[in-house]
Parts: sequence; structure tokens; C-alpha cells
Amino acid sequence: MIRSIENKIDPKKYCVAARCEGWLVYKERQSQRYVRVKAGETKQCAIFLWNPISLEKIELPTISVKVPNEIGFCFEFRLRKCILTAAPTTPQCLVVRLLEDVFSVSYCRPGDIEWKAAGRSFDDGKKERYLLIDAITYNEKIYALDEIGQLYELDIDDNYLKPYGARLPLTLSDSDKLNYWNYYKDYKKQFVESCGQLFVVRRKYSKLEIDVFVMDFSQAKWEKVFNLDNNKAFVLIGDYSISLPAAEVGIDANTIFFTDYNDSEHVYSYSMADKRLSVWRNDPNSSARLWVLHDEMMPKTLGFTR
Repeated sequence: MIRSIENKIDPKKYCVAARCEGWLVYKERQSQRYVRVKAGETKQCAIFLWNPISLEKIELPTISVKVPNEIGFCFEFRLRKCILTAAPTTPQCLVVRLLEDVFSVSYCRPGDIEWKAAGRSFDDGKKERYLLIDAITYNEKIYALDEIGQLYELDIDDNYLKPYGARLPLTLSDSDKLNYWNYYKDYKKQFVESCGQLFVVRRKYSKLEIDVFVMDFSQAKWEKVFNLDNNKAFVLIGDYSISLPAAEVGIDANTIFFTDYNDSEHVYSYSMADKRLSVWRNDPNSSARLWVLHDEMMPKTLGFTR
């Protein structure tokens, strides 16, 4: 259902949870970030798309999640990622969502009455062992990444997430090899599409270690990248990312800008050339300005203006 909104959206009832190709994703607010629920209880959350230019609103199926049978389980409907494969006013559109702390992606088309959750398995036969942390649409396909750096491709026809290629390379010290699980958990990993290529930025939560990899689809493996080509800069805000033409925008090239999960007040910059980390600030003498849109939980999107 598509209709125009005559009045503004009530900010006390709904918050911006994501942005998708010019559309904002609104979800129902919770009274608190984590909600304590009963064992086996089903929780629901309203969600819809809204275009701030045309004022069109597109209703999406309610998110409904059955909580595991664990007493005192705390749950939150935090959208880690929501992506569109086409304009939501067209029949080609597929809405793909990734909730916080889930093992699979769910998707629907505008007009559907429920979400579909894609199946997933592993080489050793164990199911849903590692959480998914990011998703992206690339070359008209949908990919997801899990917390240990395994890439998956979504097969809509089979409703299945298929492992694709090798995991992200490890750079372990001898001590890390004794506890590689903690090694994986200490890193945030995010997709970035740039110049027709698919990248992953892997950043340690201490901010001091940043690696960039590009997927070589001809060999189905990740290759380490030491510099960003073609005057590019990567910007990672919350769970979202973008590649920008640095000179055109007025920011440093070959640089990664990012926010930290535990520090939403600062934007950091990391120079790929000299491996230098610093706090980035708007230069009052520059025409470039950084704008960050906050919701109740994390910065979600940004823009540079000149």
C-alpha cells in the first residue's frame, strides 16, 4: 500500500532505523533499548518505508520474532542493515533486512504479508553457528557476511544463503592462534562497494588495526588492499558505508572515516598511506561539511556538503 503522509511522523512513536536509496526505514520505538520478555514469547515491531521528498509511505510486514525459551532473555529490534534491490515503487524491489544478533537474513516485497527467512548451513553440517553482521546488494545479487568473515550469496529461488569463496584471511600472532574465536569477535567487519568492486573493511574495536580486502570473484577469495585507488575515501557510519570521490567532496583521499560503536560523538579518520589514526573534525575554513543523522541508538547515515 502506497499513500502520501499529510502530517509528520510522530518521533515519539517511530524512529529512523536505516536508510535505503533515498528512502528512510522507520520502526516502532521501544520504551527501552533491551526488553525483558517471557520464555517463548513472540515480539512484534511495526516497520515501514518513507520517502522524505515525495512523502510516500510503504507499509512493510510487521517484524515478528519468537524469543527462545530462556527465562530473562533480553531482546531488541535493532536493524543492523536494511537494503533495497530497486525502487520500492517497482515490482522488482526486494527489501532485505538484517536484525542485530541473528543467523540469517529476511526479505519481502512491498505488498507481502510476511517476511521470509533464508535458510543457511555450514560445511561441517552444523546450522546457524555464526551470526551475520552485514549485507549488501552488489551486481544485482545479495551478499551477507558472518562474524568470522565468511561470504554468503542469497539464492531467492531456493530461499537459501550459500557460502561463497574463502573466509577473510587471518593475521594471527602465536598467542591469537590459541584463541582465534576472540580474535574474530574483536573485529568489526563492513562491506563497501567502490568502483565496481566489493570490499570489506575489518577494524579492531580498539581502532588501532584496520585492514581492507577486495573480493576476487575470478578466484573466489579475498585479497588484501594497501591503498584505495582512484582518489577514493571510505566512510563507515554506524552499520552503513559509502565510497566517495575525495577531491570532489573535499576530504582526504586514501582515507577511511568511521564512527565507533561506543563513541557516537566523534568521527575518526585512518590514513591508509601512513597508518595514522586521528579524530576528524569539520574544518571551519573548508566548504566541506560532515552531517550525521542520529537515531535513538547509533549514527545511521551521513552526508558531505560543499
